[in-house]
Amino acid sequence: MRRFNRADPTFAAAFRAFLDERRGVSSDVDAAVAEIVERVRSEGFSAVLDYSRRFDRADLDETSIRVTPAEIADGVAACSTELREAIAFAAQRIRA
Repeated sequence: MRRFNRADPTFAAAFRAFLDERRGVSSDVDAAVAEIVERVRSEGFSAVLDYSRRFDRADLDETSIRVTPAEIADGVAACSTELREAIAFAAQRIRA
């Protein structure tokens, strides 16, 4: 396991290099993801709620899953610039 110290002057470059490393994906992971995607496509929101219970242990419904614009704004305001940048970077990698 690698550890990174944010106070280290080389942290940003070392962490970015770590994130950019190619990683293999096992066929088990590919199959599990394909199954999840297909189930969400076929069953829709009910599958999302089921996976929320299974993976997150969150018992949500159509009302409790909604996040209001005010809650989003409060969450953004509570995050540091670095965290918002990290989330944007992660989102970019997911899209790619």
